[in-house]
Amino acid sequence: MDLIGSKAYFMNLFKHTDYLICQEMAYKIEKIEISQVANSINLEKFMLDNRTFLETISTFSSYEFHSLNEGASMEQIKADREFLKKFE
Repeated sequence: MDLIGSKAYFMNLFKHTDYLICQEMAYKIEKIEISQVANSINLEKFMLDNRTFLETISTFSSYEFHSLNEGASMEQIKADREFLKKFE
């Protein structure tokens, strides 16, 4: 069951029973929906702000990711990649 369906279910149940826990569940689901929107906005902003970086690392090998995680700069990894191409 999705969140929207769950919220409607609990609101309907509350309407018919006046059982407060049903209303509380509906409110909790609503808070989850709101937080998901906020997280989506933050994720979208991150992706837009870091698009070039994300596109570049999507081509990295595991070794290049390891180097990045060990502190190598993006420029150093790119330079190493170009250097190694000379030997292909």
